[in-house]
Amino acid sequence: MTTSVDKLNEQTKNETVVVKILSLREKETKTEKGEGVYHFGMLGDASGTLPFTAWSIPATIRAGDVVELKNFSVKTYNDSLRLYIDSRTDVVLRPDDKLDVKRVYRDYKIKNLNLRDVFVSVSGLIKDPIDKTYEKDGLEKTVTHCTLEDDTGSIRLSLFDRKLAPGRYYKIDGAKLSEYKGRYRLTAGDKTQIVEVNGFHLPEIRAYDLNELQTPVDSVSISGVVVFLGEKGGLISRCSECRKTVDDIRCPDHPEAKIILDLYAYFTIEDGTGDMQCNAGRAALMELLGLKDEDLNIEKPKTSKAEVTRQLTEKLMSIPLLLDGDAVLGTNGPSFRARMIRRMDDALLKKVMESYEVDLQ
Repeated sequence: MTTSVDKLNEQTKNETVVVKILSLREKETKTEKGEGVYHFGMLGDASGTLPFTAWSIPATIRAGDVVELKNFSVKTYNDSLRLYIDSRTDVVLRPDDKLDVKRVYRDYKIKNLNLRDVFVSVSGLIKDPIDKTYEKDGLEKTVTHCTLEDDTGSIRLSLFDRKLAPGRYYKIDGAKLSEYKGRYRLTAGDKTQIVEVNGFHLPEIRAYDLNELQTPVDSVSISGVVVFLGEKGGLISRCSECRKTVDDIRCPDHPEAKIILDLYAYFTIEDGTGDMQCNAGRAALMELLGLKDEDLNIEKPKTSKAEVTRQLTEKLMSIPLLLDGDAVLGTNGPSFRARMIRRMDDALLKKVMESYEVDLQ
């Protein structure tokens, strides 16, 4: 008996569905039985969409294919239904079938985005658009990279052949969510619906406890005390060509390239709810240490590695700090890339407390 996606539930048995595979991703897994691979993504039909996990699936299946499924199961995972495909499931490719999918998008705040939903609905302020051109099928097209910002954080948004006015607020239905180098990204294609909406208040500071930041989110703040400072940071030498750290007088891969001085720090911060690994680069550390570009001229440097290390220790260790930057996701869990580091004073503390009060309302 054939049914539709919107009729599926945990009691579904002996049903057949014909669906389109909307997205298909692969992930490696390790268990006591050894290493393996499983797939996951989204599928749907004219009635709606559903996430799925496939412990076994034919290698010929691709995103965009229409398939017939028999002997599958449906269970609740992370508070939403999910369809499961295993070795007992019959997966039949139907290459001649066309299927229109009714997409139902869940509304998200930027801070709460996660890859359980590949297509999402978000609202926010458009900032800093940059246009780039590319060629497809012999035609020149434009992609606009910008920032979408709401009251919980910001995220990079790519718009293909579409223009949105900076400084205005939009509701975006059906943006595709993906992850690249530990950060989330949104893409709006030709099927994404975008409408302008009334503006809303954006806080000056979006402060979060460390235990709240479990997924990537840009333009947020954390506070706490640095309890560990990495020894290999401070004033470092880099190759101007590949930007890699150089311990010798020249880069082994680019021996003719100029060597430049740079600043980098990595440290651990604690706030009472948890701890997090953080790093900061040249811009944040120059402001923190009161340095200028000419101070890092390798021909006539006005500081030294020992002096930078001393100042970093003095200005970072065991002092209440406020860090502005981005929470990113790595192999060891979430970490924080600081763009600004400020010593916490009464005025900053008041703003942080106000941000918590807004979040609780």
